[in-house]
Amino acid sequence: MIFLPPGWVPPPAPPFAQRRIVCFALVLGVVAMAGVIAFLTDESGAAQPGEPPPEDLLGPYVWPVAAAAAGAAFLVRGFLHGKADAAEGAARRWLRFRATMVPLALLEGGALFGLVAWLQARKEQPGLIAALVLLAGMLAIIPLQDRDEAAR
Repeated sequence: MIFLPPGWVPPPAPPFAQRRIVCFALVLGVVAMAGVIAFLTDESGAAQPGEPPPEDLLGPYVWPVAAAAAGAAFLVRGFLHGKADAAEGAARRWLRFRATMVPLALLEGGALFGLVAWLQARKEQPGLIAALVLLAGMLAIIPLQDRDEAAR
């Protein structure tokens, strides 16, 4: 539990454009990591000559982790949006921002896990596919317009 001093008032929420930039920065981090991994792996994805084939240690866990991340993200998103809709003023803007950031962070974690599985196994499936599905989920929940501004 967080203890706040009596009379504490949250600072004003950043403008919607800044909040949206932060959301897209999380997406860009996943895309940048995928680009780096694609650059680091060779074209065929196979082991180099004289090198033993990589053991797929993370592959069996990619889909369960992706499903857990997506399920948790969308459950948390619904719960937090419900709390945000009940609030008013500056608190509402902060709560809406939180209701977007927490699910984005959960989806980003699952996507990065999928990308690390791709890098470790040197084969695109299932890691890259799971990362792309979670990346699509991230893009789907980023707000493109301010709901509070549209309600005015």
